[in-house]
Amino acid sequence: MPTRVAILGLDPIQRDWLAAVESLRAAEDIELVSVGHRSLNLAKDLADQFPTARPPAFDDLRLLLQDTAPQILLLDRPSNVGIDFLLACIAQNIGILSLG
Repeated sequence: MPTRVAILGLDPIQRDWLAAVESLRAAEDIELVSVGHRSLNLAKDLADQFPTARPPAFDDLRLLLQDTAPQILLLDRPSNVGIDFLLACIAQNIGILSLG
């Protein structure tokens, strides 16, 4: 069963990371369940990088956790990630892979 992954805060210019996610997704090692960013427009731009996966986009990260139940977050320091969000992830046993 693939690991459920959410991406937070990456930008479309981070092509190496986006390609790695797409490769793992294509191999069915992960399921890209959502993307989040500090604004909905940025989240949608990031989601557009994965047209075959069509992950939902969020700027409300609490809703992202609630609605998509990721097992791992691939995180690149978006400004809307605070200590409360990280503590919520820990409480839900969600792994965090931070790029920054």
